[in-house]
Amino acid sequence: MSGHYPSSGHQGGRTHAAARVPLSLLTLKSAILNRRKVTSERFHQPSAWLRLIVLGVLLVDLAILTFANTQFGRNISGYWPGMGFVFGGLLIGIIIMRLARPLLYLDWIAVAVLKIVLGFMLARDPLQTALPAFLLFSFAFTILGVLKIWIGISFPFGRAAASLTAGGLVSLFIVAGLVVDRVAELGIGADTILAIDLTIAGLSIIGFGLALRPPPGTTS
Repeated sequence: MSGHYPSSGHQGGRTHAAARVPLSLLTLKSAILNRRKVTSERFHQPSAWLRLIVLGVLLVDLAILTFANTQFGRNISGYWPGMGFVFGGLLIGIIIMRLARPLLYLDWIAVAVLKIVLGFMLARDPLQTALPAFLLFSFAFTILGVLKIWIGISFPFGRAAASLTAGGLVSLFIVAGLVVDRVAELGIGADTILAIDLTIAGLSIIGFGLALRPPPGTTS
């Protein structure tokens, strides 16, 4: 009685395919652990935690300014769509560069640049009517969310990292909300959606700063 046995070539192919996934995960884990050794040296300056809290509060204030204009009809003089993201990006860049001196935290700087770019993209086309422009806007927004997640997971594990990671994850949900708003024509508007993301970013940075606060009785 004869039986059919799969060839060794097929078995080997399946073995290699099964091994690739764990190998990629191990590579990612190794990259994260190596990155955490670098980021563990960050934000140890005196009062760095307090400056981060101030940064988060300023971002929330900018978001409130947008809500006042888009949701409550304040028609603030000199306001333009995307202003919150532009000035939010500038604040992140300036404060982080001051905290990082003489180094550069390129991941944080990239977040700042993406916010500024998104703000100007919205200022140029507030309604995002053209599909190519909307797709480019959504893609840049998605990259921003992924980058914030990377900053969170590559920071030493703890409440500080969790706060940043959560902010990045919420950003990806907000990107989905942007797409739903366009497809379903909900009328929320890209400027309001960016303001929601700016609020979450501000709150996550406030949480990040609070988590870095030295215990009572220790010098900061």
